[in-house]
Amino acid sequence: MRQTRLTCWTVLYSGLCLLGPLGCAPDKARCASEAPAGAEAVVLMADDDVCLAADLYDGADPERAVVLVHGAVGDRGWWPADFIGALQGAAGVLSIDRRGAGDSELGPARGGETDGRVLDVAAAVAELNARGFGYVAVIAAGEANAGAVSYASSAAGTGRVGVDHVILGEAGPADEALGSYAGLASSPGTARLLVPTPAEAEAEAVEAWLATLEPLTGPDFRVDVGGEPPGEGMLLAEVDLLVEDLLAMGGAGGDTGR
Repeated sequence: MRQTRLTCWTVLYSGLCLLGPLGCAPDKARCASEAPAGAEAVVLMADDDVCLAADLYDGADPERAVVLVHGAVGDRGWWPADFIGALQGAAGVLSIDRRGAGDSELGPARGGETDGRVLDVAAAVAELNARGFGYVAVIAAGEANAGAVSYASSAAGTGRVGVDHVILGEAGPADEALGSYAGLASSPGTARLLVPTPAEAEAEAVEAWLATLEPLTGPDFRVDVGGEPPGEGMLLAEVDLLVEDLLAMGGAGGDTGR
């Protein structure tokens, strides 16, 4: 498990930049780290100048890429190597450390349009776009869902790079991303939501939530309820399905519905 490194220089540098435009150029060395075998170490700069560490893995298709956004626990190393390897069969893979995790800097976590979780996703998508990837997907786990959904549903018409596909794991009625799901209906891409099998006491609430969600979303919004293990582990267990989704980006792979 990587540990967040905050040196005295990093703290001083960040503090000065917050005081005003003092000529603080982006310093990507603040998040420099070693990539695992087979990956390229990448440093991202979010719009609020928070430095993010990431690993980029080549994929079978140079046109397609996917951003992996871990949940509240862990860092970019949370995703197993065989999971990343399976995704590489369909697309390049950019696994990021969210702000405050792994080798990335701390920064504002929440706050409306400048929600740090949204800015993290935006920085990753912009990096892939700059590298020439024509189709980009985001796979987000748990608490990261809100940032992925908010970015995808608001990118259209804002000049920001759009997302062609969104895959969310560990979702349910209590997920704060729900308020943004309706926006995915008008987004250019598709979305898949993996919902853990609810406990008996929660089954009625989940059923009511899905009924409320259905008319708010477009025809390309797919919901899969069930699967073990629950939570973030659903993403790992459903890797074959996710690969099908990535291959279908842009219409090349046809319908991926079950």
